[in-house]
Amino acid sequence: MDNDDNKFDNEELKDENLFFKMKLMAEHGAYFSGPDGGSKVSPEIENQFLKNIEEFEKQFHSGKRVTISQRLKNPVFEKEDSIPDDKISEALKNVRNLLNENSISLDALCDVTDRELYRFIMEELIHQEVDDVNMPGMMSCFIYEEFYPNQEHNIGNDCSNFFHFFLTKEYNFYAHHLAENLKGESYLKHFSDSFTSFEKLDFAITSINIEGEKAHVHFTADFIGTIDITQQKQRFCGSGEMELQFDGEYWYIERVVLPKKVDDF
Repeated sequence: MDNDDNKFDNEELKDENLFFKMKLMAEHGAYFSGPDGGSKVSPEIENQFLKNIEEFEKQFHSGKRVTISQRLKNPVFEKEDSIPDDKISEALKNVRNLLNENSISLDALCDVTDRELYRFIMEELIHQEVDDVNMPGMMSCFIYEEFYPNQEHNIGNDCSNFFHFFLTKEYNFYAHHLAENLKGESYLKHFSDSFTSFEKLDFAITSINIEGEKAHVHFTADFIGTIDITQQKQRFCGSGEMELQFDGEYWYIERVVLPKKVDDF
């Protein structure tokens, strides 16, 4: 028997792993399945994995929560307004390193200045509560836009996702972005059902105009629709529009104008 097989033959450790699994299933409702493809995992690796799960469950179910400042041991930071412009990036870097060392991460989806991120950490983030769980590799993750939503970014993502799923004919996905008047047997559904498949050549948002709870989006698109019976193809290319309504939490598309058909395709 070669050395690669020996590491899988620790019967005592296998028994311990089985006990761990039964304990986690009974106490925490854990579920275990075999690895993909039936490949083996050494008992040593599985044992460490199970111990990590057990330790996590113990810490998590203690119910204790602490502020991020407490997690960092209540350090004293320099105030944002006292840091000169040429020092703010370095100050932010130092604070983010401290957060990462204590299993806290902060990301921004859009462009946010270093000064604003530093201010946000000092004035808001450090007061947020997290579960008092200290496990290697486990992070508490925060996103700046969850506190300060960038509506233009959200609208752009929603419109791009809608168009992608619309052309892949995945109704259950693209309907998620639609207002009630466009769900069900709307002209969008009838248009989609007229073709068996679409090929997206291009899609780009050219402008987003937000006025209160209304948004108007202009875009350009180029796509080809195929009709199954004849394999006839029709190309649609040019400008289009979308109008959206904000319900206080999400933006929903309530009007779509698709590009016109190209006659000489």
